[in-house]
Amino acid sequence: MSKIILRPKAQFGNILFQYAFAKSISIQMGGVPIFVDRTFGGVILVELGLAQELERLPYSYRILYRHRHIVDKILNKTLKITPFGYTPIIQNGSNPLGEINLNKKVAIHGRFQDYNLFQKHSDIIRESIRRAILDYAGKDNIEIQKGELAVHVRRGDYLENKYLQSIGALNRDFYSHGITRILSEHDVTAIKIFTDDPSHQDVVDLMRTYNCTCATGNWLEDFTGMMSSEYILISNSTFSWWSAFLSENSAPEKIYAPIPFTVKHAELHNRVLPQTWNVLPSTWIKPT
Repeated sequence: MSKIILRPKAQFGNILFQYAFAKSISIQMGGVPIFVDRTFGGVILVELGLAQELERLPYSYRILYRHRHIVDKILNKTLKITPFGYTPIIQNGSNPLGEINLNKKVAIHGRFQDYNLFQKHSDIIRESIRRAILDYAGKDNIEIQKGELAVHVRRGDYLENKYLQSIGALNRDFYSHGITRILSEHDVTAIKIFTDDPSHQDVVDLMRTYNCTCATGNWLEDFTGMMSSEYILISNSTFSWWSAFLSENSAPEKIYAPIPFTVKHAELHNRVLPQTWNVLPSTWIKPT
């Protein structure tokens, strides 16, 4: 049986990037099913109906992952063979497919946080994920909130020093400059902040300065709430990236994103951000 085995990792936004890459491969292979190894996470893909659950992890797959570096560097690149009947696709730079030929079984490892990897099939992938999320939320559709600007402020674990030095947390100046620019370019009538830390001083200050409201829903309500806004200012998070990408509005001139996207990987935005989105210069909270 032809199949794709996906080993999801990290949180919701990251998992959607991994799924999008797997879906693109599935389309290239004629629409073969995607199976999730939920031993390592990714149960949300099964709950959304985007993938099937892999009930029992094949022994050959476990060997592939345990020795993935040897498989990638020696067997695939040097000998051009695919062991155990699975073609492993392991992220290795901007072209994770390399010269690997797709066969009937594919095992995928990596984050694949790269829009270019599924851009060719982006319309199909956008619609499949959007429909799955709406069904999961019990909605037939999402009504665009005309004039509303959604602002995503990511705090939480981003404020830990190790993340401040690698990913980075956008500071209040970034959001102030971003909101000011959007207000000058569009007819914004309301601003709503979506955040994982509504009591953070930056959020409190932004609410006071710009007369914002703050969303108080769960992750799904926040996600679909951002999808419904006419304008979106995302943070350097994949969660808000996907809410913008899946927006019912989807007008690129109404989406604003930080550049660079992370502190450590200055060129990541070239792979993550669609070229049609507006960009704003990132300014960061400094590590202590």
